[in-house]
Amino acid sequence: MKPVAWITHLARFRFTGLKRSHIALTTIALLLVLDLGRSINARVGYAIPVSVWQTNPAVYADLTWPPGADLPANTPLGVRVYARR
Repeated sequence: MKPVAWITHLARFRFTGLKRSHIALTTIALLLVLDLGRSINARVGYAIPVSVWQTNPAVYADLTWPPGADLPANTPLGVRVYARR
């Protein structure tokens, strides 16, 4: 090939039908298909739980709600406010 011939050779293939709009639409379509596949995979994967989550009673305890509801009536005001907030 001549030194300049390869440039014209590349230029011929540059615009053989690949427009920016086609590339953009193809990219958006590809991303939508990948997102759909990811959503289906998540839906199928999380349809049935692997195991039931059970807390360890030594680490977690039942919480009273609202906070401070289990305090005796004669508790000082500062302690009651601290327990509630």
